Amino acid sequence: LASVILQMISVGVATGPDDVASFPFVDPPDTRAVRDGVQLLTELGALETGPGGTRLTDTGRALAQLPMDPRLARMIVEGGRRGVAREVMVVAAALSIQDPRERPVEQRAQADQLHARFADPTSDFLSYLNLWQYVRDAQRDLSGSAFRRLCRAEFLNYLRLREWQDVVTQLKEIAKPLGITLDPPRRTDRDLSAEDRDPATEGRGALRLEWDADRVHVSLLAGLLSQIGMQEASDLSGGAAPARGKGGRDGGRAPDRRARNEYLGARGARFAIFPGSGLAKKPPAWIMAGELVETSRLWARDAARIQPEWAEDLAAHLVKRSYSEPSWSSKQGAATALERVTLYGVPIVTGRRVLFAKVDAEHARELFIRHALVEGDWTTHHAFFAENRRLLQEAEDLEARSRRRGLVVDDDALFAFYDERIPDDVVSARHFDQWWKGARRREPDLLSFTRELLVADDAGVDESSFPSTWPQGDLALPLTYQFQPGADADGVTVHVPLVALARVRPEGFDWMVPGLREELATATIRALPKAVRVQLVPAPDVARDVVAWLDAHTASWADTVRAADAAPSFRDAFRQAVRALRDVDVPADAVDEDRLPPHLRMTFRVVDERGRVVDEGKDLAVLQRRLAARTQDAVSSAVRTAVRDAMADARAAGRGAGPAGGAAPAAVPAPGRRPAPGPAALPGFDGTDLTTWPDLPGGALPDRVETQDASGLTVRGYPALVEHGRGPAATVRVEVLADAGEQELRHRAGLRRLLLLDAGLAAGRITSRWTGTQALTLAASPYPSTEALVADVQLAAVDRLLGEHLGDRPATTVRTAETYAAARAVVRDRLEDAVHRLVGDLVTVLGAARDLDAAVRGTRSLALLGTVRDVQAQAEALVHDGFVAETGAERLPHLARYLRAAAYRLDRAGANPARDEQLAWQVRDLEQLLGQTRARVTSRTPVPADLAALDDVRWLLEELRVSLFAQQLGTPVPVSEKRIRKALGALA
Repeated sequence: LASVILQMISVGVATGPDDVASFPFVDPPDTRAVRDGVQLLTELGALETGPGGTRLTDTGRALAQLPMDPRLARMIVEGGRRGVAREVMVVAAALSIQDPRERPVEQRAQADQLHARFADPTSDFLSYLNLWQYVRDAQRDLSGSAFRRLCRAEFLNYLRLREWQDVVTQLKEIAKPLGITLDPPRRTDRDLSAEDRDPATEGRGALRLEWDADRVHVSLLAGLLSQIGMQEASDLSGGAAPARGKGGRDGGRAPDRRARNEYLGARGARFAIFPGSGLAKKPPAWIMAGELVETSRLWARDAARIQPEWAEDLAAHLVKRSYSEPSWSSKQGAATALERVTLYGVPIVTGRRVLFAKVDAEHARELFIRHALVEGDWTTHHAFFAENRRLLQEAEDLEARSRRRGLVVDDDALFAFYDERIPDDVVSARHFDQWWKGARRREPDLLSFTRELLVADDAGVDESSFPSTWPQGDLALPLTYQFQPGADADGVTVHVPLVALARVRPEGFDWMVPGLREELATATIRALPKAVRVQLVPAPDVARDVVAWLDAHTASWADTVRAADAAPSFRDAFRQAVRALRDVDVPADAVDEDRLPPHLRMTFRVVDERGRVVDEGKDLAVLQRRLAARTQDAVSSAVRTAVRDAMADARAAGRGAGPAGGAAPAAVPAPGRRPAPGPAALPGFDGTDLTTWPDLPGGALPDRVETQDASGLTVRGYPALVEHGRGPAATVRVEVLADAGEQELRHRAGLRRLLLLDAGLAAGRITSRWTGTQALTLAASPYPSTEALVADVQLAAVDRLLGEHLGDRPATTVRTAETYAAARAVVRDRLEDAVHRLVGDLVTVLGAARDLDAAVRGTRSLALLGTVRDVQAQAEALVHDGFVAETGAERLPHLARYLRAAAYRLDRAGANPARDEQLAWQVRDLEQLLGQTRARVTSRTPVPADLAALDDVRWLLEELRVSLFAQQLGTPVPVSEKRIRKALGALA
């Protein structure tokens, strides 16, 4: 009926479906049949409905000249457009006749095996082409009778083959008036000999040829648009879900689903590929069917794999498009949306990003203005935009500094500003660039912000109250402000370069910036204990008076924080102000720091040379400890780079040629300081191990070296002799330390090790003076070898001799070849006697340790188990591998007394275990307090005096043990729990 309707409209008998329905047929068709025919012609693009009614298209006129099924005719017309008309005619003719392949019931398996030679795993239509070519080649090579025998043997119907060929011939003749050219077939031919044609030697797909499959299938799809199918996939639980084709967002099937032979077709139909199809074993995601036949269920016969995008192009007049999730794309500089394209209810495209301006230009323009211009989410070179962002950042910085909302206009005001000035047709960055190219010549300030537009009149912030840099010594550290309550960096953030991290002192940062001082004073009052807090009410008024007193009686903020070491802390100044104003004594430890708001505690952000954040936090000491290794590497790298560059410049200028040449110019010293030798004057920093004083220009190791990094920051390093390793394998190198506090400690250890390497005695020379008793006792030491014991004893002796030589002077005074030579001479002349005296003390200590070990082994009482473990821990802390140099020659003789006191304690504990446990708790409390104090002291920049004080307290604890458990042995100094606590309190 569709062909009849097409012919009636083409010859002018009818002008539309209504005329066809009212035509006086002898046997009038059903109205539904007419509607279905019109629907089919519309699907094929033969008819279109416009304001003037239904009319025939160019495609429809071509179809009217092909007296065959409109679907097949549409395939041929499309094949002619795409240059594959010959192949499409062959397939269309095959679809119009009965299948020439026969499947007798009694020989079905054999027939299927022979027919499988032509099968293509992606398309049953290509199987027809393979069969067609095979038949044509056989007809050419065989006689008529031989060809008939071939057809019977291979289960091919000779008459249907002749009919197929006749239909193709007729189609070629009919297509000529339409201008359809028959190009040579696009395939790879095979020359089949008689042996090759033997079915016994061929398997599945053996006669498959390579065709221009995509062109052929697109042409066939033009007539089968309502017979496409999208595969449904089943998940592991057995439920069904639609598979995604290439038009989907993921472009493939989810990995946890397995494909099955179930397809969703047009208008909700569901079908499966016919089991005899070459695609049935591996169903593709998308197919088209030559016909849909319903038997036990709806089957797709003559199927082929397709891409859903083909259907979108062919069915542009049929598809329905929907859009969702409009969003801004900074990469494209335009608003985009997700597009969904359906054909008869089948989603051929899902989740495709398209420009939203083609769908809703007004909304796309709003998204462009709001995201690109207001929020700045785009990449542009326009000068006005960069200036606007700078002004806006300054305005937002005012809010962050003053911690006041509402000073800066909101995004709606900025949107209104741009909306008023930008034309309605500017919907993307590309449109904006085109418009602004001409608009900026006429009005260059059209889109420029002004301060009056962005900030209220009363929003001024004084730089002196909220400075941009934090001065400390010769450093000027940048400050930034953030007003985001709840964020980790809320408040003031100081940016510390990694190379300067070790030089920054934590003192002074508790003063915060002047603009927050009144709020800090108020929060400090509220963090006091209630008994003190009630005397300072109302807190805001008292805080205002405190700040006024501080302004009048203390140095300026800049001077206070610059000289942080010499200036009082904010807490001490606050206590003085409260005492002066209200006569209230605030205890030193009364303020609970944890109760202060986070924004009133400085955030320290460590950045590398490229400005990247390395770490940040509220505790500077924790950051310094955590990043100590990286800080050291950064300083060493900066110095090495300066050395390399300076030496290269010196060689280029002819002023030097490496370490043997003259020194390159020194780095520029800090203002007001003695010029320090620059890193270029230190060519010995090559990481080599030293055995004597290094060969440096002038023979001197400078106190410090300075250079500048790429940002102009002065990088300061502190050269020292640094010991690496321990025992006989220890080495010494010259290194530049990042922390001045470590220079004294590391240099002394490195110096004594270098003196030992340079002037030390051979192990055999020392052991030759040992008596038999001494050798026997020393053999039981905790050292792994005699060489290790001798090296440690010599190191302790060198340390004693170095101390006697220096007196009260620090080890850092030995920094020249002359001072080192003097120290070396003392060690060389007196080392052997010093070692021999030290060995005598060591033998006594090891003898006491042996006696204590015997006493421990002899204690069997379970009541003394705690005492035994405590004594064992004490002995291991006193006598271990490396204890001689660690203890020092001066204190080594006291170890024997400590060990004898422990043995005496074991002997007395059996009589009164409860008393022993009570006394032990006193010592354990003090040990815990010592550990806490040591953690606090070592968490900040090390001070040699503090570390020496900690060491003294450690030995006072041993003296306390003697006083508590063996008073008869006596102590060289007065000792008590109170004295120890007082000493630790002075270090807090």
